[in-house]
Amino acid sequence: MVGPYKLKLQGPAGVAVRMYVAASAAVGSYLPCDKSAIPNASSPDSVRFNKPVQITDVISTTAAGAAGAFEVIKDGNPTGVIFEVDANYSTNTARQKFNFLLEADAEYRFRVVEGFPA
Repeated sequence: MVGPYKLKLQGPAGVAVRMYVAASAAVGSYLPCDKSAIPNASSPDSVRFNKPVQITDVISTTAAGAAGAFEVIKDGNPTGVIFEVDANYSTNTARQKFNFLLEADAEYRFRVVEGFPA
C-alpha cells in the first residue's frame, strides 16, 4: 500500500497527538503532527501542551502495509521511548497499552527510526 499513513497517540478524554507519515518516510525524518486537527505534509513537526498529558495508546489509522517505528524526542533530546507500529496494531485487542507522560511546556517531536514503506 502506498502511504501516507496516519498515527495517533491517544491520551485522556479525546486529547491526542495525530501524526502524518508520508510514503517512504525516511529514517531520521520528523513526523508532521498536530494536537487538534488531522495533520498533513505541511503541518509542524512538533507539539507542546500547557499541561501534562498521559499517553495510553497508539492507534494506526491506515490499512495494510504500514510498518515502521518512531522515537519520542523531548526538547531536542532522545527519550529512549520507541513505538513500533504495524497496520494490525490498532485492531489487536491484546496489544500492550502504554503509560507515557508528555510533560507540560516541553517540545515533543517524533523521529522515524525504522522506515515506513511506500
